[in-house]
Amino acid sequence: MLEKYFFTMTQRKVILTPKAENEFSQLRKFLSGEWSPRVGTNLERKIDWLLEKLVQNPESFPTTTSGDYHVARPGRTTSVFFTFDDREICIQSIVDTRLNPKVNNS
Repeated sequence: MLEKYFFTMTQRKVILTPKAENEFSQLRKFLSGEWSPRVGTNLERKIDWLLEKLVQNPESFPTTTSGDYHVARPGRTTSVFFTFDDREICIQSIVDTRLNPKVNNS
């Protein structure tokens, strides 16, 4: 399963598009059902932590690898690849609108 979510950062706030909120909720339910509620909770915590750090300081993550996630910054978009049980399940694309205010938020 490979999912893509879009988060928009504006003025140090993270705003989930309605589609991202819906799909993120479905992913939490899937992980909780397929593996365990702990897996869904762990993913949510890691995503929240990374988003908070990226909003506070967008340059804080150049290219990073740690345990079960990999952060890459090819340009104005930061992608976070999550892996559980040697299986890639999520690509997190984070668009920093402070760098590109004309980005499409939908």
